[in-house]
Amino acid sequence: MRPFPVVSINVIAYNAQDYILETLDSIKSQTYQQIELIISDDASCDDTVKICQDWLQENKNRFIRTKLLTSNYNSGVAANCQRALNESQGDYRKGIGSDDILFPDAIEKYVAFVMAKPEVEIVFANEIRFWGDFNKKNFKNSPLQFRRTCFNKRITAKRQHSILTKMFIGCAPTAFISIKSLREVGGFNDAYLTEDGPLYMALTKHGYKLYYLDEYVLYRRIRTNSLSHSKQEDALLRNLVLRKGNKKLWIDCQLENSSRFWILISKYDVFLASHIIKYGNTRKSWKCLFFYYIYKISDPYRLYYLVMTIRENIASLFDKFYRE
Repeated sequence: MRPFPVVSINVIAYNAQDYILETLDSIKSQTYQQIELIISDDASCDDTVKICQDWLQENKNRFIRTKLLTSNYNSGVAANCQRALNESQGDYRKGIGSDDILFPDAIEKYVAFVMAKPEVEIVFANEIRFWGDFNKKNFKNSPLQFRRTCFNKRITAKRQHSILTKMFIGCAPTAFISIKSLREVGGFNDAYLTEDGPLYMALTKHGYKLYYLDEYVLYRRIRTNSLSHSKQEDALLRNLVLRKGNKKLWIDCQLENSSRFWILISKYDVFLASHIIKYGNTRKSWKCLFFYYIYKISDPYRLYYLVMTIRENIASLFDKFYRE
């Protein structure tokens, strides 16, 4: 019989003082015991670090190992994820945002799934989204989209990689991944705008298939400023991480096989956002305001969100009527 694996739960934190205790308590309450807890804070300017220090001091005996990582500067989500991964010593990684909440038996469900299927290295599951307070009236069930067509027994990693070049499949907050496979592909690349798409493209390109666990494992809090990386009160862009001087960004990876139309949309979006960042990302600069209002008026991703809404409806129909 295979030994029970150690699961490294990576809490990715930034300015989370209002919610992180709910996240940490949900990890403490896991029915699965073999857990290592790594909290990585990305230079929060509130009391997040102090809250984590106090909580770990009180609850560290619950875990095999704990570690609180901090940064002197705000490095972005991908770099923060990589910091936590570098410190992880377990067999599997479960990442979680510092305002999300795990079901009490979430890790137990993941472990049972991978123990029963030794070939599984990456698995997604279902989530329940909620807005504002953790209250049943704010809940909305969100099962994995295209789960019958993109995660069925016959589909290959190569085919999933091809699909990922055109649209994202999976639900990143629910991902449960072997640390061996993550390290084999180099982990999270902070050269890209997003930590999710490039990672799963790299994994599937390497031959790792994405699997689906038909269970609800996570409550995901939706709030507009959850991933804000700007400390300026008058900042124009609060949810975008752009590294100055980085010209390649993520387009070469994410869109390597995409249509020219989507490449053009992405490059246009990056061009405008880069110039807002370049001139200070502040309302005090007329150059920033100039590019910002062009960005608002001609936002290319309005079309993207329309397409995604249509895709969600199509996915629901496919999953409803698909039979293997």
